[in-house]
Amino acid sequence: MEPKMLCRLKHALLANNINLHYQPIYSALTKKVVGFEALLRWRDSQFGRVCPETVIGLAVENGLMSTVSLYVIKKAIAEMATLLSRHSLLLNLNITPGDLNSDSFKKTLLNELARHQLDASSIVLEITEVSCNDTRALIDNAVQFRQHGFHLALDDFGKGCSNHERLLSLPVTDVKIDKFLTQALCVNDVRGVSILNMCRALYEKPYRLIFEGVEFAEHLACIGRWFPHARAQGWYFSKALPIEGVRALLNEISSGALTEQRA
Repeated sequence: MEPKMLCRLKHALLANNINLHYQPIYSALTKKVVGFEALLRWRDSQFGRVCPETVIGLAVENGLMSTVSLYVIKKAIAEMATLLSRHSLLLNLNITPGDLNSDSFKKTLLNELARHQLDASSIVLEITEVSCNDTRALIDNAVQFRQHGFHLALDDFGKGCSNHERLLSLPVTDVKIDKFLTQALCVNDVRGVSILNMCRALYEKPYRLIFEGVEFAEHLACIGRWFPHARAQGWYFSKALPIEGVRALLNEISSGALTEQRA
């Protein structure tokens, strides 16, 4: 099945047949929308809905990740640029360490921003946990992205300690707390206290913390109590929305009612 799915994935990328959905990110303190994370959604006529993890796994195994990354940044910026500017929002894009080391990726990203008249400070590049042997080059290139004005986020903090320790040496501005840590944080046990202390240490660096997997009011209350300036995303607020849903959400309110001036 994999060779056939791979062939159809390549065709879908060429034909612009992979959609993006956008999950809102909220301020834990104000409960206002501050940004959106772009997420892949592929529904194939033969295989049906293909989960994002399968798409990414297939791309990684077959040397397609750079193609997928470029596809996402072009499509996401084209769809979201006007909304980001109008509502002072951030757009989170998932990339790999290989993308940071790629001159063609950086050139394409800067060209797309210029084409849509969008500032680099509107973009948060989320670095996924992918092995990278040349840490020095990664740090040097990350510094260049920061100099252009991009925010850099360490994604899924808590899943892979060795990679995270290395990636925290990068000039990251944001740390995304993995959903399992978010949900364990609110449990009053030894593990919950340990996670709380770890997050406090990050919060005091300071990094901007983004808690993933917020599904219940008690999760948000816990985050708001300990980390009032953090951000949160999860099903408690909203599932990922197609671009039409994003427009509908933002059209329901004035730009000042649900949005916080981006930092």
